[in-house]
Amino acid sequence: MSDLDSGGGLEALLDRKAEGIAVLVSGAVPAAIHRSMSARLLGCPEVDRRRVLALTSREEQAVTDRLPPGASTASDRLRVVLGGGWTRSGATADGAAGASTTAAGVTASGADATDGPVGTLPEAGVTAMSDPSLATYGERVARQVTELCGDADGCRPGQLRLCVDSLDHLVDGYDDGKVLRFAHLLADQVRSHDGMTHFHTRHSYENLPVSGLSTVTEVVVRLRLDGGTPEFRLSLDGEPVSDWTRIPPLPD
Repeated sequence: MSDLDSGGGLEALLDRKAEGIAVLVSGAVPAAIHRSMSARLLGCPEVDRRRVLALTSREEQAVTDRLPPGASTASDRLRVVLGGGWTRSGATADGAAGASTTAAGVTASGADATDGPVGTLPEAGVTAMSDPSLATYGERVARQVTELCGDADGCRPGQLRLCVDSLDHLVDGYDDGKVLRFAHLLADQVRSHDGMTHFHTRHSYENLPVSGLSTVTEVVVRLRLDGGTPEFRLSLDGEPVSDWTRIPPLPD
């Protein structure tokens, strides 16, 4: 078993392919481990990044836990799109638009989100959608990507990072084909800006909730607990390229 250090490991390896890439983070492990991996995939704070978080569950909308320590939360560097309510009954009219508000109008887990998950973020950087259709939600996420990278300079290779956490909630309301279409469209848009998308699922890679995800991503990051120690294993283009590697705590 090897270790993940600040000079190499996951971030450095993925940066070699960050000119347009999509990653699947898969593992039946606690949410905190997924958030820790997300913080690494969103890139070190010393490098200028433009980040978009697409959070699909009202119960899992903590933003700062997913960011690398010290990362900018300015609205020209970070955008957050909150969604939820993915039920079969609410998903029949896929083209119907869901209402959106700024953070001040969001309620998450019974509390005003300005005092909770997104309370420290600029209101201009947060979009909350009430029971949106998947198509509308995807369009709103795509809009944030365009706004962050659509200026005259665009985004440099590897600068744009999109986190979708998680795909699991979407399958509560939509069939595999629609979830795959959603994932493909976002991954392709981020690739067009030479950026990196990573999608989370709380299922093991052998028990994915959506069939065909391998057609969306080039990279798979498998997560597991080994005697209580969180570990990851990396595959590129279907081939393992690392042993199981310990995930150390993020720096303060």
